[in-house]
Amino acid sequence: MIKIPKDLRYFFFGSIYSGLSSLIGLFAPLIVLPHIINTIGLTYYGISAVAFTVSIFLSLVVDFGFNISCVNKLSKTKENKSAIISNVIYAKALIFLLLIVLAIISYLILFDSKIEQRVYLTSLIIPLTSVFNMSWALQGLQRIKAWSIIQSIGFLIYVVATFLLINSPDDVLFVNLAYGIGFLFSGFFSIIYLTTRHKVFLSRFKIRAVLEEIRDSYHFFLSNVLSYATLFFLGPLTGAIISYEAAGIYSILEKIYQLMRKPLSIYQTLMLPKISEILDFDRFRALSLIRQTYPFVVLLILIQSAVIFFYKEEVITLFTLENVELLSRLLSISFAGIIMTLINSPLALLLMALDKKRTLMILSACGLVLGAVLGAPAIKIYGVTGTVYTLLLIEFFIATTLVFIKKRRYT
Repeated sequence: MIKIPKDLRYFFFGSIYSGLSSLIGLFAPLIVLPHIINTIGLTYYGISAVAFTVSIFLSLVVDFGFNISCVNKLSKTKENKSAIISNVIYAKALIFLLLIVLAIISYLILFDSKIEQRVYLTSLIIPLTSVFNMSWALQGLQRIKAWSIIQSIGFLIYVVATFLLINSPDDVLFVNLAYGIGFLFSGFFSIIYLTTRHKVFLSRFKIRAVLEEIRDSYHFFLSNVLSYATLFFLGPLTGAIISYEAAGIYSILEKIYQLMRKPLSIYQTLMLPKISEILDFDRFRALSLIRQTYPFVVLLILIQSAVIFFYKEEVITLFTLENVELLSRLLSISFAGIIMTLINSPLALLLMALDKKRTLMILSACGLVLGAVLGAPAIKIYGVTGTVYTLLLIEFFIATTLVFIKKRRYT
């Protein structure tokens, strides 16, 4: 009988559970988007897509880098896990309360259109879900099976809520609300799981301990926010320069692009606590584990990308029947970005596990500045195609810089 090493067993079984959860997460947009776009139209969808992007950005502010710093802490800490989890929940709640006041005032000042105001205001449920989102705790405790099941439940509730709430163009208000409802429930379920199975209870609020958690995470917070802004600011920028319809077109492309990248984010989520834990006492073993497991991810990405490439139009029509030719051309261009992400993904994982938060923060900031400086003129000259060119340039910059950092410091 073949005996599989413990680390590889964690990878293979974790991949199965994470893969099943991600399949549900991938199918969810395929199920809901055609219904949403056909019901409310591409222009209204563009408004909701930009509001969604902004709301996910606000969620990153609420998360404040805890999804990396506290995964590292929980994977290395044997005691006092309840205190860490409690302090993070308190910190997220404080950040959300400050953020929601600023967001409401900003939306009421910035938007004259009642539709836009209402869509953005109802979308605030998405950063609220981050307060209750305990995925980081489940990952840090290496409870990947429980995390996968709870995530899947959130996606299923999102699908059901979408079909129940969205039946006319006026229901554009509920597009992002349905998503928030799904993941608010998954957050509640994860808290119940941690309480009943791991005896995690809220400890007494200590402002000094909460502020210490915030201080320890702020580099990762800035890195996360800047990374998100680097890749996702292009949608709002396209909407501002061209139109909401153009932003809607890019949003569809972005969803397919993220679908192709999904195994990479699953791999990082799955392996970060394990690599972080091993690096603490055996760096060679950690690097060896990455070398043993990452080829499986590369193979999956290449097979998946090849299928999408040869069936581009069929994949696009799962999302929309409009602008299929344009989206097909943009999708062909975007495949170059996938190759670049294959290079940067394991290097970024290593830097996160090594707690190189300042390096990641600077890299993300440079990527954002580069995209902002070159993105606006590229979009003005080439339209939505310029948006994709900017995305590829950012991916190329991140990949080459990470390779340089690895050769310079870690070899």
